Amino acid sequence: MPMDADVQTHAHTLTLRSPDHVRVGPFVIRYNPNWSLKYANYAIPDQDAEPTPGELDALIAAFRERDRMPRLEFLPGWAPAVEPALLAAGFTVENRAPVLACAPGDLVDPKPVADLVMAEPASDAEFAAAALVQHLGYGGEGEPEDGTVEWLRNAAAGGGVAA
Repeated sequence: MPMDADVQTHAHTLTLRSPDHVRVGPFVIRYNPNWSLKYANYAIPDQDAEPTPGELDALIAAFRERDRMPRLEFLPGWAPAVEPALLAAGFTVENRAPVLACAPGDLVDPKPVADLVMAEPASDAEFAAAALVQHLGYGGEGEPEDGTVEWLRNAAAGGGVAA
């Protein structure tokens, strides 16, 4: 669990730093007002949270007030009582992605791919292209929503990386 705790602490901290986060009981919602894609809007429980049915009702209401699908992203070991409470409230498990780790000495350089260019965007057109790739890569359809490019630019300016 130590690596899981490190991963979850990082995600929880980033959510608390997001400008439009919302605190609801033992949860913090990462809310993106300009991007409705489900992967850009989710809640993370506090470590060892034990939510009550009323707190779950409030969490669901907070998502619905913002026209977002109620969903959470967390590692079950971070807050063991949360998953059973969510299941009892009618939530389902969407995905159990593995935590992938690689020690620095085990890192393998990828083989070159012809015509692939990885670069940080600088111009408006480059940020728009990066936002489109990210939008489609996360299952979005059509063009990104208004505000997505600004969100990506702000994330990059705030110490994040865009490519």
